[in-house]
Amino acid sequence: MRAMITRGLIAIAALPALALAQGDQIVLEDGSTVPPKGVSFEVQITGEDYQAVKYRRSDTRAVEQRVEAAKVATVTYGTVPRAWEQALLERRNNDPATAAESFKKAAGISSPFWLKAHGLYEAGETYFQMRDWNAAIQAFDELLQAVPDTRFLPQALLRTAEAYFQANDFDKAKSALEKLQSEARAKGFASRWANMASYWEIRLTEQSGDITQTVGEYQRLYDRTKGTDPKVANSCALRIGLAYIKQKDFAKARRFYEEIASSADDGEVQALSGAYLGLGNCFLAESGNDDKDKIREAQRNFLRVIVAYYDDPTQKAKVPPEIAAEALYQAGLCFEILRDEDYRRRSRGLYNEVMREFDGSEWAIKARKRM
Repeated sequence: MRAMITRGLIAIAALPALALAQGDQIVLEDGSTVPPKGVSFEVQITGEDYQAVKYRRSDTRAVEQRVEAAKVATVTYGTVPRAWEQALLERRNNDPATAAESFKKAAGISSPFWLKAHGLYEAGETYFQMRDWNAAIQAFDELLQAVPDTRFLPQALLRTAEAYFQANDFDKAKSALEKLQSEARAKGFASRWANMASYWEIRLTEQSGDITQTVGEYQRLYDRTKGTDPKVANSCALRIGLAYIKQKDFAKARRFYEEIASSADDGEVQALSGAYLGLGNCFLAESGNDDKDKIREAQRNFLRVIVAYYDDPTQKAKVPPEIAAEALYQAGLCFEILRDEDYRRRSRGLYNEVMREFDGSEWAIKARKRM
């Protein structure tokens, strides 16, 4: 089997056990690749850090070349050690806890050079997707201690801040974001990392007040990043839409959610699931529980979050728990209001799932009251 490693995404392709090794590949932010498609030579990556990815071409091996790390989107390796393949298989087989430990074990192998940084990063990312915040923080901290110049430096700092945020340790989240902003300025990270840090800094400010008090800050960051950093812009748009819902300005909220739904790429699961949830909430609120057409439109959007993302094993971990829990509850509520055929079984099934999967959340408490 040959496994290809990407930043934050793992693709596995089954090949005969004795398949010839493939060359490495660097994919740039603009979509181009090293080596370019269609050429006869291959490349071998020889080193990487937060400044550059270094490589040699098969036709000019004596000359080491480099690509700025800020321009690199992903790196794939043509061949990987067996320990790494095992970790990938465990994650592919939906055994993330075992996979995370295997990634850490693989990181202890001395060769190839990239394994320690990649192993610790993937361990941290796997724990993060499991929502084991403490284990994720520990893995990312170990990465930053063991390989301080890693190419994953901005990712690890951001994930650490997010994990602290999810664990409600807002002081440490703030410290991690401040370090990311400082490192971004000092080391020339791509602007997306500073932009994302700014987004999470606004989220921290939001914790001490009402979201409507921070809508102006989200709007300014949205305006600044809309044309250059759509992922950050979409994250801001979700919060702006929520603020407008709280203000009962559903037309403005829908405008932001519809823009996300029409422009976000398929990989932006958090933005898309949040947008469809937001659209559902807009239609449900406007319905007054009387307009069945709007209730059905709301129901379609809630179910889209569940069916297209939450029920998909490849996407489920990317859906924030607060979005999944609310979509399940609101879909169940729509079944109750509409009173269609078999509505009791359908609504109870959704409420039970909220209570089972998100016990202790506000949506589980609401679901228990409706059972």
